[in-house]
Amino acid sequence: MRRALAALALVGCAAPPEPVSIYREPARTTPHIVAPRPDWPGWGAALNREEIRWSAETLADDFIELTFVSEWGAVRDRLLRWEEPVRVALSGPELAAYRSDAAALIARIAAGAPGLDIALAPEDEANITLRTAPAEAMAQVAPDALCFLIPFSGEWRAWREAEARGVRVWEGLERLDAITIFLPTFAAPHEIRACMEEEIAQALGPMNDIMRLEDSVFNDDNARGALTSFDLLMLRILYDPEMRTGMSPVEARRTALTALARPGTPRTGDRLRRRAPADPIYADLVTRAALAPVPAAEALWAERALVLAESFGPYDHRRGAATLEAGRAAFFDGRSKDAIRLLRRAEEIFLATLGPDSPRLADTRTDLGAILTQAGRPEEALVVLDAAIPALGANADAWSLAHAFRWRALALAESGNLHNAAETAREALDWARYVYGADSAAARGWALDFAAIGLAPG
Repeated sequence: MRRALAALALVGCAAPPEPVSIYREPARTTPHIVAPRPDWPGWGAALNREEIRWSAETLADDFIELTFVSEWGAVRDRLLRWEEPVRVALSGPELAAYRSDAAALIARIAAGAPGLDIALAPEDEANITLRTAPAEAMAQVAPDALCFLIPFSGEWRAWREAEARGVRVWEGLERLDAITIFLPTFAAPHEIRACMEEEIAQALGPMNDIMRLEDSVFNDDNARGALTSFDLLMLRILYDPEMRTGMSPVEARRTALTALARPGTPRTGDRLRRRAPADPIYADLVTRAALAPVPAAEALWAERALVLAESFGPYDHRRGAATLEAGRAAFFDGRSKDAIRLLRRAEEIFLATLGPDSPRLADTRTDLGAILTQAGRPEEALVVLDAAIPALGANADAWSLAHAFRWRALALAESGNLHNAAETAREALDWARYVYGADSAAARGWALDFAAIGLAPG
């Protein structure tokens, strides 16, 4: 399903033709110029203070599902993890520009999982290597994935040639000794960073994506773009001194409970709370909505998912997520009043269940601000956008932050505050250059859009 309404075109407010979390410039023949991140006090601060609210039994169950089931549904009977120091390399000049991003990520992982020896290294010393590959070729292999990993050491052509010879790298895999992460050539900077965040973590062992996990990047709904406290706890458990490659699910779960009981394990909140189980019918409805060919069909499936989600209990994030997606679908179906009502309801649910720093709440408010601006209600839009922006920065969500600033600039312009609108447009462009690339068509387009409504942010 579309990641957010916030990416609607600024002038004319036309819907994008494809999911907005994937950005492509088909004619591009060179990597994007990587712009520095704009200054932001407290960038990512919320990632370090999230409560882990679940019981030890729930966390152990989550751990088993993340490590013994793959995101394509294959079930393993033995645990996989690294039993040697992990060394990560970025291969080629296109990825060299992201070395500082990779270093910061690896430092966070090392701090969160003290039993894991992980560091950046030269390519000839690495056992996890990030490489670029042709986007079209990657899409033929995995059409639903922006990036992916394989247990193989080598470039794209070498892997495809091995596959053609009948080599099946996942079959019979008993230990981790080499991983390659493939990213599409000429991807936007925010896509490279998002891929690094999740794929490096998954290359360490938790290779599943689970829809029922709210507080995790291991969830394909794209609501989380940076490793959370929960994700780092899963890695801490996986690299507990008593955990070993080859353990059965029963042995690994018992060891996970031991790890969770150790002094200093970062677990807070309601230790008796359990997650609601996965619901295959709900997952199917969400998938049908995402793949719907027309807005009316998307709205139909989203509304059915919402009806089912209401039965999941007061703490389940899927209630809010289904309400949010139903609101987005209503908007694209031409029902703005219904969209505003549903997004207001999603805002209430997320605020009550996840708290004011929740990235889901911030995304909901950004979408709501976009719709209210289009509906000629800029003052209301500014209220929700001004509430969203600090939380987006605290959750290190640069993509959503750029779009929130863009809609804030338009709302200010519509309310007659042209001076502040121009200043906000400048901030939006700074973030757009960081997200999409300093020389990207998107950043140039934003500048033209602002000029078209009388703003000259520079």
